[in-house]
Amino acid sequence: MQTRFAVAAVAATLTATSALAQSNVTIYGLIDLNLVREWSDSNTFQGVGHSELNGSRWGLKGDEDLGGGNKALFVLESGYSPADGS
Repeated sequence: MQTRFAVAAVAATLTATSALAQSNVTIYGLIDLNLVREWSDSNTFQGVGHSELNGSRWGLKGDEDLGGGNKALFVLESGYSPADGS
């Protein structure tokens, strides 16, 4: 009976140490924003704009070492408009 308990304790310890594997998470982003001022004889417009070349976005990316040569990778990314927050 004590032998079974000792084997179970060792197995639980080995499982717990593999759960402490190294992980890496990075927060990143890109803001594509410019100031606009247009005028003509009758109207003047001032505001904030953005180009369509590099859309503004933010995200999380990372990896988790699962042990045994296995690794889980993830990327979670979302676009937004910095002019109005949508």
